[in-house]
Amino acid sequence: MSKLQIYVLKEVLKALVPGFIALLLVMMLGFGMQLLQEGLDVVRLSGFFVQMAIYCAPWVLPSALLAAVIMSFGRLSADKEILAMQVEGVHLWHIIYPIYILAVFLSFSGAYLHFQAAPAARYRIESMQSEAVMQVVKEQIVYSAGRQFHISPYIVSYERYENERMENMSILEYGREGALYRIINAASGTLRQAPERPHVLELVLNDLDITMVTGGERISRQPSAGSGRINLHVGSSPGKKEKGLKHMTFPEMRAERRELLRDVSGHERLYRNPDGKSDIIDDKARPLREKRDELRERLQRAENRLKNIHIEISLTEQGIKDRRNRIENWETDMIALREQRLEYGHELWKLDEKEEKGEDWLKTRTEVQKQLENVRSQMGELETKMKDVKAELEGLFVDKEGGKQQLERQEAEIERLVQETGRLSEEVDELASARRDADTQATLREVGVRFHRRLTLAFAALMFAVLGIPLGLLSKRRSTLIAFGAGFFVMLAVFYPFMVLGQIMAETGMMHVIPAMWMGNGITFLIGASITLALFRH
Repeated sequence: MSKLQIYVLKEVLKALVPGFIALLLVMMLGFGMQLLQEGLDVVRLSGFFVQMAIYCAPWVLPSALLAAVIMSFGRLSADKEILAMQVEGVHLWHIIYPIYILAVFLSFSGAYLHFQAAPAARYRIESMQSEAVMQVVKEQIVYSAGRQFHISPYIVSYERYENERMENMSILEYGREGALYRIINAASGTLRQAPERPHVLELVLNDLDITMVTGGERISRQPSAGSGRINLHVGSSPGKKEKGLKHMTFPEMRAERRELLRDVSGHERLYRNPDGKSDIIDDKARPLREKRDELRERLQRAENRLKNIHIEISLTEQGIKDRRNRIENWETDMIALREQRLEYGHELWKLDEKEEKGEDWLKTRTEVQKQLENVRSQMGELETKMKDVKAELEGLFVDKEGGKQQLERQEAEIERLVQETGRLSEEVDELASARRDADTQATLREVGVRFHRRLTLAFAALMFAVLGIPLGLLSKRRSTLIAFGAGFFVMLAVFYPFMVLGQIMAETGMMHVIPAMWMGNGITFLIGASITLALFRH
């Protein structure tokens, strides 16, 4: 590398380093203000400095390089140094290609930061933030004069705090619209760290008394509910099992993508817009699920009715059996009474055939006649009973026949409901399978979008160098403000709008992920290359 190239490279680095530091401090300041708004205190904020710097560095690096090349080449052009180099026979390409090499190096460095250092730093920041905010909350609990603290959507009050135990607690829970949702009273409660969830405090309560509130009026009360717990979210850090894509490093993202590709390879349906398809499937499945649930309730009622019909038929059959037994017993008694009637009749006939008919004869005949009448009376009573029971028996047979018909109709209704419920369940299961496929494909698309967004942001340094160098040469200004203004104009008017547009088109399936996500870089590169080629020709 010639001395001239080293000189130009030093000029760019002299503008790059302070610009990078300035932009880094500005972004860290904004990040720190956000952490303070989320409950962190100023004293603990200093412990986040290194992690914040690592996280913010890849975001400001392309912008710093853009401002540096515009300012450096603007100064070189304003001081006629570029013109002097060209007069000496030095081609413009010989002057600028070391800057492209620097931009490539910075792009790969930014890619490393985006894929390795920044996700780990962000995860660490959120974990440290949760731990710090949690400590702040605990200190508020211990030292609060009002014995009250607020963690949305709860306001917790207590009478005293001893040995990490709060007593006589009252908790107000508010809904999304700010209206009071329920009141929880507890005899005591303790705070503890939720396992594997650094951003959650568990408030374990004893001897609960819950009152539901709607429209400012108490509508229900559940006393003596035993023990329970409430999760207090004091930060945004995920647990070890809850790492999102934003916290994944390159190996983790690659493994996630490989697993998703393996799942998607077995899908029969590939959707152009998985997120939109998920919404369509939800809209289609919702009424089917509601109808299926309604049919299941009807089926349950029909099965209960079928059980009742079986019980009624069983009772009817038992009644028929009992009445048949009674009729059989009465017929046996009737036969015995008929035999007695014949005996008494025959005895009366023999008495009437006697020639001697005295007082004893009359007395005997009267007694036999009385017994005969008694037998006839019993036979009449039995005949009446048998007639009534036979009528009841006929009614029971009619009821049994009606019960059997009702049973057949109920079984047919149950079979119809089972078939319809099964058909709806198959449709719902098929839609659920399609929804799982769509969610998997949407996750795969999201992984691709995040992967290429990190790459595009990293290699934006190279694209900005391609566009920034001709802009600096054309500006012919040594002003730092002009350099930063031109740089921000390029980012706000060219790069970020097309990058956001590409991301929207990628997420909605209007374009493939790769060309859509690289749209901003491609347009920036084309504009810069076109201007550079025009300068070469000039």
